[in-house]
Amino acid sequence: MSGKTVAALLTADDARYAALAVSDTDTLDRLFTDDYSYTHNAGFTDTKSAYLSRIGGGGVRYSDGHRVTADVRIHGNTGIMTGHMRMLAHLPETTVQLDNIFLAVWLFEERRWRLAAWSSTTRGG
Repeated sequence: MSGKTVAALLTADDARYAALAVSDTDTLDRLFTDDYSYTHNAGFTDTKSAYLSRIGGGGVRYSDGHRVTADVRIHGNTGIMTGHMRMLAHLPETTVQLDNIFLAVWLFEERRWRLAAWSSTTRGG
């Protein structure tokens, strides 16, 4: 596994956090695979279109998002990232401090890293 490969994947993930911070659904659309799925820590899953609609329509706005830790493993054209992240999720009725562990599956396709699946859960302890 090349350090450059891992760095490129982390750069793509940084671009995702930056796009989330400004609700940039065009960038997120390019970063996500067509069959992207987002499993929320609240226990439900959004398709790509549902998730982008939620962000674009103001159903959720994110700020202060960042990876605290990340472990990246590359298997061919698949990158598996696990770690710890923090972010504020601004919902219409409240703001939630996310302090989650996550699993992200990235695919190298069309000569770039694209996120295929995200799942997170509230960090224990």
